[in-house]
Amino acid sequence: MNATTPKSTVVDATAQKAVRELDRRTNDGFDVRLLWDPHTNRVFVTVADERQGDSFAVMVDGADALEAFQHPFAYTGNDYEPRSQPLERLLASWPRREEER
Repeated sequence: MNATTPKSTVVDATAQKAVRELDRRTNDGFDVRLLWDPHTNRVFVTVADERQGDSFAVMVDGADALEAFQHPFAYTGNDYEPRSQPLERLLASWPRREEER
């Protein structure tokens, strides 16, 4: 890390590298990805609206992963709140295992 790189940026980049893509689909301008973090065993769905330039991520229970991947907007809550947030914020908020700190 150099003097101009904020520590949080490095942590976020490291966390994103650990995440594995389980599935991906594109339909009608929406790019939907099913992701899994093996270090926390958490699953989330990201949606990028390629036409509007908006995106969000929502953490889901593993048992609901496929359903959330197929119907991500049903898992966002009202107006994407409170469950959906930018991917970087979700990754940064997840506690990491002790050996990763």
